[in-house]
Amino acid sequence: MAWEKATEAEVAVLVGWLRTAPNPQRRRSVPTTGRPGAINPRTGKPTLAAGYARTTINHALSSVSGFYEYHGPTVAARS
Repeated sequence: MAWEKATEAEVAVLVGWLRTAPNPQRRRSVPTTGRPGAINPRTGKPTLAAGYARTTINHALSSVSGFYEYHGPTVAARS
């Protein structure tokens, strides 16, 4: 699909994918490490979840929004 034809439906698909897809940067190299969300006994911090963080998803949406704001609206606004 051409970028100028993207609609809210494509944004919804992107967000849905980011919410469910595993983040390859968070693959465990040692399988004996704790499961995602488990507390690290040394630091007391929870282990990161396997997927993308909310802040990453928000950053992606902000980037897409900025791109379309810069290149101008191509879809008529809702009334």
